[in-house]
Parts: sequence; structure tokens; C-alpha cells
Amino acid sequence: MADQYTDTALSLLSQCYDASEEINSNITHCFNEKLNKIPNPLNYKISVHATKTKKSDHGKITVFMINAKGVMLYCIGTAGEKLKINACASDIGKPLTPEQELSIEGFF
Repeated sequence: MADQYTDTALSLLSQCYDASEEINSNITHCFNEKLNKIPNPLNYKISVHATKTKKSDHGKITVFMINAKGVMLYCIGTAGEKLKINACASDIGKPLTPEQELSIEGFF
């Protein structure tokens, strides 16, 4: 169920991760800056979470993307010297109500 946007988003995340020395706000800033420059026709909201702050700790990373139509993509990866996305799963849920969209905006 991945589409061009989600594929591009994961590629951009990898680029920002690989260019950073540590897993910190620099990656988030780089990622958001790059995401804002590409078309997002399905209006995905993205959340990224890492379990460790140092690449040498080889933590886990999760990426969650969702849009108002209920399309969800969840990826898990390994955060080592290079970012490796190990697996992604997608699903379609019920379309979100305006209230649910607001709660997601607050969460991300």
C-alpha cells in the first residue's frame, strides 16, 4: 500500500539520519524541512520515534504515517550507523472525523 510519498518520506528520513552524528532534533529538523518541499497529496501526518539517542547503541526506530482517509503505514527499523528499515505494514481503517484529525495533529 506504499505510495510515492511514503517511499520518498522513508528515503528522506534515511538521508537525514545518515547525515547526522546522533539521533536528535537535527534529524527531525532536516526531515521536516525536506518533507515540506515534496508534494503530500494524501496529507499524511508522520511520527518518528527512536529508542536510543546514539547510533552506536543500535536502538529501534518506528515510523508511523496516517492520513484522514484512514490509510496507515507503520515501519520498524534498526538505528545503527546507517538507518535500516526492516519491515513496513499498511492498513486502511475508517476515515477520521474532524475531531480525530485534531487529536492526531496534537499527537504528532
